Amino acid sequence: MYYIGIDPGTTGAAAILDGEGALVRVFDLPTYEVKVSSKVRRVLDPPITKRLLDPYQENAVFIVEKVASRPMQAVQSIFSLGDTFGVLRAISEIMSPDVFYITPQKWKKYYQLGSAKDKSLEIARDLYPDAPLTRKKDHNRAEALLLAHYGYLNNLGDD
Repeated sequence: MYYIGIDPGTTGAAAILDGEGALVRVFDLPTYEVKVSSKVRRVLDPPITKRLLDPYQENAVFIVEKVASRPMQAVQSIFSLGDTFGVLRAISEIMSPDVFYITPQKWKKYYQLGSAKDKSLEIARDLYPDAPLTRKKDHNRAEALLLAHYGYLNNLGDD
C-alpha cells in the first residue's frame, strides 16, 4: 500500500509513504508555462504528474487537500488553484478508488498547526529527517508529507 499526500497548487507537491509509513518519495508538482494575454503563467502538467505517480498506483490511497477560495483572493489565483485541484482530482480518481479529500482545517488541527508554514516544515522534518525539506519554500512538500502521514496514521483506505 502507498499513501500519497497531495498539496494542490502550481507550487504544490506530492509525497509518497509506503504501508509502514516510511518515506518513499517527495516531489514538487510538475508545471509548464503558458502565455495568457501578456502574462506568463504556470499550469500543472497532467501527463508528467500521472507518470510520476504511476509506479505507486497499485494499492494507492490518495489524500488530497481540499482547497477553497479565501476572501479577497485574486480571481486568477482562485481559477488557477481550482484548475490544479480539478486535474489532481481526475488523476487521483482514475488511479485509485481510495481518494480522500481532507480540509486544511481538519488535518492541520490533527497536527496542532495554525497557518504558519514554518511549523509544517518543522513537524515534517522531525517525522522524516531524510526528506528533501531544506529550503523555506519546501513548506508545500512538508504539507504533502503531513497529508500522507495523516492518511497513514488514520488508516485511510483500510476497509
